[in-house]
Amino acid sequence: MRGASLAVLTGWVLAALPASPSSAKPPHRSDGWRPPAIVQIDGGEAWLVRSPVYPLMFAGVREGRPFHLLLREGDLVHGARSAKDYAPFPYRVTDGGALVVAKSDAGTILAGKLISLKLDKGAAWEWLRGATPEEVSSLRLICLSKGVTSECTDLLRKVADGNPYVDLLVAGDEAALDHALSVFTPQRLWADGLCPTTDVRGFIGSQPRLHTLALKCDKPGDLGFLAQQRLLRTLILTNWKPAESGPLPDGLPSLRSLLVFGGEFKDLAAIGKQPRLQELTLAQVKSLEDVSRLAEFPALETLSLQDSGGVTDLEPLSRLKDLKWLALPPGTTQRQLNEVVRNHPNLLILAAIGVEHIESLTPVRRLGRLTAFMVASPAPLDPLYRMTNLDLLAVYVDKDDEKSAAVLGGLQQALPDTAVVRVAPICLGSGWILLLVPAVALAWWLAARWRRPKPDVRHA
Repeated sequence: MRGASLAVLTGWVLAALPASPSSAKPPHRSDGWRPPAIVQIDGGEAWLVRSPVYPLMFAGVREGRPFHLLLREGDLVHGARSAKDYAPFPYRVTDGGALVVAKSDAGTILAGKLISLKLDKGAAWEWLRGATPEEVSSLRLICLSKGVTSECTDLLRKVADGNPYVDLLVAGDEAALDHALSVFTPQRLWADGLCPTTDVRGFIGSQPRLHTLALKCDKPGDLGFLAQQRLLRTLILTNWKPAESGPLPDGLPSLRSLLVFGGEFKDLAAIGKQPRLQELTLAQVKSLEDVSRLAEFPALETLSLQDSGGVTDLEPLSRLKDLKWLALPPGTTQRQLNEVVRNHPNLLILAAIGVEHIESLTPVRRLGRLTAFMVASPAPLDPLYRMTNLDLLAVYVDKDDEKSAAVLGGLQQALPDTAVVRVAPICLGSGWILLLVPAVALAWWLAARWRRPKPDVRHA
């Protein structure tokens, strides 16, 4: 059994098979970097999170089991599929590792309290009219869209009186953003669907406490105003087209995390000089080809190139000596995987999702400090049976049926101290799924292996 540092990780394995005990290693610490908590969420069918794993989604090993997410303080959790009607909510480390989420007409409820208010329905405004100061103080996030009237502004002031720094999500309406920022002084602002136009820049640029900002960047605008945001630590850009919205200004003093989901650029020039950057996520940037400028970010500890299929040269990764969290691009070869393992022996989290050219997962076993491994690959899964150092193993299987359950069940039996979960199929395109036919064909063999006596994998 590993060390008992599960204050925020309780319930890791409840979504795996019933016989799976829970345990974890003490968190690794370096310059403030913390590994994410592995959090179980009941309620709804599926969840996504704006973090380096987005748009990766985990699921229970069987239908109806709870989902798991890798979460850090402040990460925004969204419902997907049947959970899409839930208002998004920010995770707090104090929430622990097992969340029971419910929804009301007004928003999302956690631990019996409304924490996220979805102000696109009359019921939410009605709740706000009658809310007590204690209920107002429990709010973490307010979601706003069109139709904010003067009466609505008065109700928002009621929240601001007792909760002025509540997080804001404003969807696609500059007038609503103006209303919200005339009342609140948020630390986290998700301006969904809003581009950095002159008005938006003006609204946001005057915010003195902002440390997390999300913007859409596929239309004419200018990101130069970010130089005013001296406290900005996390920047999330969707569909970033630097040719339209411009590059980042050099030397943002507090920027530590840049997450880009989709966009059009071939290299990293638009990121500029950000020597203190610790986290870089470039997910689904199909046009990205050249990552040679990674050497300009020597402090990187988290790097995600998930689903950025144009990236084929991984040599620049060898210069990133402090990497702890890495998501490989789909074009990664076996030779490149071997080099990653050799050059980054201290990796804690590794994702190999949609990788077509990896023939063996055996090299990953040499990562002795690895605590979480996410894999969707045609490579045989057999090496995973001996990876007893893992706290989380997320595996893609083709179908939610008895054969797939046998694969996951065999892994769980071999790894009793590991949360074995499923990489949900929604994360992968149908074309790539065809590559997994050989892996699923191994299900019966793996099931037979499960039934056979196995050596003590801890000491093999």
